[in-house]
Amino acid sequence: MEDKTAGHCQLVAREQIFNQLRQRLGVGEIDTARRTSVDKRLQLHPMNTVPARAKLAHAALIDSFEQRISAYQASVSRITKLDSIPQAISGYLGPKLNDVTINAEVEALNLPFETAPGLKIIPWSPKTSMRVSITCCVAAIAETGSVVIASSSRNGISQNFLGDIHIVILKAEDIVGAYEEIWHRIRLAGRLPRHITFISGPSCTGDIEMVMEYGAHGPRQLHIIIVGMSPQDYQPLP
Repeated sequence: MEDKTAGHCQLVAREQIFNQLRQRLGVGEIDTARRTSVDKRLQLHPMNTVPARAKLAHAALIDSFEQRISAYQASVSRITKLDSIPQAISGYLGPKLNDVTINAEVEALNLPFETAPGLKIIPWSPKTSMRVSITCCVAAIAETGSVVIASSSRNGISQNFLGDIHIVILKAEDIVGAYEEIWHRIRLAGRLPRHITFISGPSCTGDIEMVMEYGAHGPRQLHIIIVGMSPQDYQPLP
């Protein structure tokens, strides 16, 4: 027989908290005006104040993104076309690192890995031991120097954290100025992904004696490969 006692206690505690909040705010449980105001705000998605550094020309946004994420100990390389990605990966890793793990999203790019014969491609699976993990991202933010990873059936979120070295493929046209632009794009896509991650450098911590250690909770190294050029029709948020 299912024990519902714990669930009932959680519901009671939740309602007690809400009652205390309503009492402090001086509102009742049914407040049509407040509900209407919240619903309107959720539908309109009003923009917050966007800083000037996020309203630059797109070429300057790419430079700003590279500068900021490099300050967080990530590295960046730029190439002009997708077919150059295997050579860029090989050039970054050097001759001693050959085994790289890719997921379905990277596989779908049909990259010519035969042009970098030193690389050994290992398709990802849940029990894959990853020295180097290569993934894509949905966008990047110049304002903070962050890449934006969205989970999907072709991009398991764990692939972005389990490899010792994480290489991210980023299309130049997907670099935006401000955080608000990311959420705007996701809303236009019509469906929220199950998980969104913002990454601004390799995993690090200074918890122990204020000494910075890398790889504590994720990759020790983060490398971004920016592919392509700035779009001609980019419009920053007002």
